[in-house]
Amino acid sequence: MNNHFKSIILKKTGATSLQKKEIIQSLWSGYGNIKRITLYGGDIKSVVIKNVQLPKQNTHPKGWSSEIGHLRKLKSYQVETFWYQNYSSKSLARLPKCYGVTQKDDEVFIILEDLNAASFSMRKQNVNWQEVEACLEWLAKFHASYLGEVPKGLWDIGTYWHLKTRPQELQAIDILFFFKMIQIELLMLTIPACSLANYFSSQFFKIVNMIFFKRLLSKHSNLYLV
Repeated sequence: MNNHFKSIILKKTGATSLQKKEIIQSLWSGYGNIKRITLYGGDIKSVVIKNVQLPKQNTHPKGWSSEIGHLRKLKSYQVETFWYQNYSSKSLARLPKCYGVTQKDDEVFIILEDLNAASFSMRKQNVNWQEVEACLEWLAKFHASYLGEVPKGLWDIGTYWHLKTRPQELQAIDILFFFKMIQIELLMLTIPACSLANYFSSQFFKIVNMIFFKRLLSKHSNLYLV
């Protein structure tokens, strides 16, 4: 970490010194990483840094390395930094505080509150229905916070996954398979509705899908799934 980024982190957090504690995870296709930084001499004891750094060589793990993909990632990080700077503080749902965003050359630092230090250190592998309801309540608050907002500075159409941004991947899709998947989605609509709780918390989901796909495959012998 160079002195520019160190000085910005110290200034934004009121700390007097810092030390890198750990790399939490790498970003997709080698575009940087997310790291936890320990702070000293101030009230804030640690922060999480999203460090976006342009790779020397653009290498996609599944082979989709292109200028279009590179520009899409750049746009994604521009949208993310703009959102943290201009929209995150409006959220009714609990979010990590953004202490600041700084950029130098081809590198960006998003300085975020460490949620581990804010008593959100638990990582659940399984959840009960009450916890699912809490997650849904959080999502409802988050989306309700931005109802009616005009998304200036964000994605004009869709999101990072908008198909217009992925011409190579779209061209490579087997069209027959694509339309078979649409048929499956339409046929799924004919399955009688059941309560969401029973659907996810019992064996009903597995049984319905097993029966559905057996019937589907018997009617459409030319259907293939990959």
